[in-house]
Amino acid sequence: MNKETLSIRSIDLHLEHGLDLALEGCDALVLQDYEKGFFNPERIARFIQKGRERGIPICVDPKHLHFWEFKGVDLFKPNLKELEQALQRKIRTETSELEEACAEARERLVLSFVAGDHGGPGSLLDG
Repeated sequence: MNKETLSIRSIDLHLEHGLDLALEGCDALVLQDYEKGFFNPERIARFIQKGRERGIPICVDPKHLHFWEFKGVDLFKPNLKELEQALQRKIRTETSELEEACAEARERLVLSFVAGDHGGPGSLLDG
């Protein structure tokens, strides 16, 4: 094992301990991905597992890079650009395309709800 691997492992252990402490008495877990290097597939899975172990709702505000990693959460709130990037297609909000895109994301990620934010007034809740 090299120094970098040990360092990352140490950081993850501290994060896990901190998450355990932070979740005591919480009513929900909110994960916001800003694509700054914090989230990776393993960390995402572990955070979701921790929320599930406590039986609290897990809400996610995703970004493009890890969009499909947040499987099985309760509420998923991508904006229109993120949804378009993830589904690799343009979504017209004046038609049923936003509702169809949210339903597709909900099915692929096995989600309870998707709140599609189209940038204008209001959002679409699918679930």
